[in-house]
Formats: sequence, structure tokens, C-alpha cells
Amino acid sequence: HDNPEALPIAPIEGVGHITGVDHIVVQSSDKDHAKKFFGDQLGVRLALEQSRPAWGGDMLFFRCNSMSVEIIAPHDPKKRRDALAGLALKTDDIAASVTRLQAAGIKVSEIREGRKPKTLVATIKSHVCEVPTLLIQHQ
Repeated sequence: HDNPEALPIAPIEGVGHITGVDHIVVQSSDKDHAKKFFGDQLGVRLALEQSRPAWGGDMLFFRCNSMSVEIIAPHDPKKRRDALAGLALKTDDIAASVTRLQAAGIKVSEIREGRKPKTLVATIKSHVCEVPTLLIQHQ
């Protein structure tokens, strides 16, 4: 809920800025419980449910405004656990974002095509508190 007394959002300055959260990835030990929690209890719209054996499990995609919550439920019982599995940050200029992060001493991978068509991605490899973190630019 918005607090009318909250500080205003700071203006974005410079180039290569992060414009928001594209999606978060949550690994779940129980797909059905995750579906009930995010869908029924939190009221987040389930946009897509699919099995992706090549990626190791079932996937649920919940949409909240312009952000997605991606749930991964591994098929292998040994890999099932509940954890924050990833964070994807939107940028409108991935090359400038990578340059800016590298100039600050942060390790970032080369830019590559993303899994989703018409996206470019780069993995942030340091300073992420062990949470896999991706930059993503939608073209």
C-alpha cells in the first residue's frame, strides 16, 4: 500500500540505469502449495503453467502489473527446496548498464540473447549476495 508520507522516488540519472524488476524466480518444493499461496492467498494472476523437463521441472508464471513471479518446481525430489532462485532487472540500455557496473568493479558476463525472444541478457556475477541476478533488455 502506498504511504502518502513516503519519500518521493528519486529521479533516474546517468546512462545505463536499471528501470525496474522484470521478474523474480522462486524455487518451490511444492508446486500446488505455491500455486495456492501466490494465486489464492496473495491474489496474483497465474498467467502460464507449463512443464519444462529440459529445464528440470514445472513452471508457473504469475503476473503482477509489469512484473512476473516465476515459480520453478523441480521434478527431481532431491532438488526440491524453497528458495529465492533468481532476480532479473530491467534496463533500457544493456550495453550501458554493463559498462556502468563494470566501471564500479562489478563482474558481469558478456551480453547474449535471452531465452525469451527479442531479449538481451547479461549475468551479474559479483555483489549479488549469492542470488543469481540477470540484466534484461526487451527489444
